[in-house]
Amino acid sequence: MLRDRGYKNFILVGHSTGCQKITYYQSRKNKKSIKAIILLAPADDLNFQVKLLGKRKYKETLEISRKLVRSGRGKELMPPEDEPSYFSAKRYYELYRPESLEGNIYNYSGPLKTLSKIKIPVLSVFGSKEEYAVISARRMLNILSRKFSHPYCKEVLIKNADHCFCHHEDEVEAAAAKWLQHLPTK
Repeated sequence: MLRDRGYKNFILVGHSTGCQKITYYQSRKNKKSIKAIILLAPADDLNFQVKLLGKRKYKETLEISRKLVRSGRGKELMPPEDEPSYFSAKRYYELYRPESLEGNIYNYSGPLKTLSKIKIPVLSVFGSKEEYAVISARRMLNILSRKFSHPYCKEVLIKNADHCFCHHEDEVEAAAAKWLQHLPTK
């Protein structure tokens, strides 16, 4: 444990669905030891899945996951012809059902209520070639700039970077290091 080693302050970093997890955690716990959050590609998973599959196929796939979960088979992988990402039925259902808490944290067409509970500095980073986007990365960053209230929140767009920032890792690191240098220490 880091606390056992004398660490008292932390910065949470999440990538992709990890962004939902750290945002949810801090919105619920409001831990004073968490001094900042770094979000790497907090894409809209729910709406992207609907866009990817189309509404009819999305509803069919969601129903498959629901039935597997309700029959006690939630740990089984979704059939690959329906969901090739190797999600379990439970994971698929929890992330992609319309009322999903996790799926709606970064639902850019929704109210993004969870974000307003974050009162610490947030660095949000997207690549300009975000492939899991329903709207442009720039537009998602603009929405985030209006949702997070701390004055030290910042949004960064990494030119030509994809969802995983492949071949642009140094640019992400530089942006985070620059932002962290000026992070308030209170």
